[in-house]
Amino acid sequence: MKIEFGQVLRTMDGEPLQEGDPRKPDKTRDLTLGRAAINSLLADIEGERQTGAQKFDRFKLAMRIGNEEDPIEMTVGDAALIKERAGIVYPTYAVGLIWTMLEGNE
Repeated sequence: MKIEFGQVLRTMDGEPLQEGDPRKPDKTRDLTLGRAAINSLLADIEGERQTGAQKFDRFKLAMRIGNEEDPIEMTVGDAALIKERAGIVYPTYAVGLIWTMLEGNE
C-alpha cells in the first residue's frame, strides 16, 4: 500500500496539530504523519529491550519515510510497526489520526 506521509494531522476543528521544532526550540511546526511515524520509530521507550538488528530496521524505515514529497510503498508489517510504536509514544487523539491515515481511512 502507498502512504502519503506529508499529510498534516489536524484537530477536530481542522487546525494543524503542532509539535516543537528541535532545531528551533522556541518554534512549533505542523505535525505530519511522516514526522509522527519517524518520532515513533526512533523513540527509545523505557523498559523496551530490542536487539541492534531491530533498532537498525526501525532506523532504515524512518529514513525511508524521511522523504515526504512522494507517497511511499509500505508493507502491512511496516504500517503495523508504526502503529504499535505510535500507540506508546503519542496521546489517544493523535494515535487515532495516525492509525486512520495508515489504514487509508483518512
